[in-house]
Amino acid sequence: MPVRKVWGLGLLALGFSTAGTQPPRSTVRTPQFENDSVRVWRTSIAPGQPLTFGDDIVDLLFLPGHSPGSIGFYCEAQDFLIGGDVLFREGIGRTDMAGGDHATLLQSIREQLWPLPDETVVWPGHGEPTTIGFEKKNNPFVKGG
Repeated sequence: MPVRKVWGLGLLALGFSTAGTQPPRSTVRTPQFENDSVRVWRTSIAPGQPLTFGDDIVDLLFLPGHSPGSIGFYCEAQDFLIGGDVLFREGIGRTDMAGGDHATLLQSIREQLWPLPDETVVWPGHGEPTTIGFEKKNNPFVKGG
């Protein structure tokens, strides 16, 4: 379901910065469209700090590995994760670019994503959605936890 339909957002843009191995502080810019004009609000958030969209709470997860500042957004009430380039259907994110680290990515998946309910739908940055349970059983990179 499109973000606009669920939360009334036309666009959700993220920018983040990270220093060393510290979790990033993210800046969320959410344009609100009013009479053909755009109003933008900004906020800084840290991992574990919830974001509220309507009646829903979305938690920021720090998921380094694909990049040093990789993050994901988990909504427990609707049981989904916006996972970026961390976990894909039967795949994981690349780690061959600057700052990527294969062992760190696997650790992020096992420590941050595997504890989520098996029914959690994962919306990756590319490709079709999957679930945590499917990936635990079938993902050749992290199969079996």
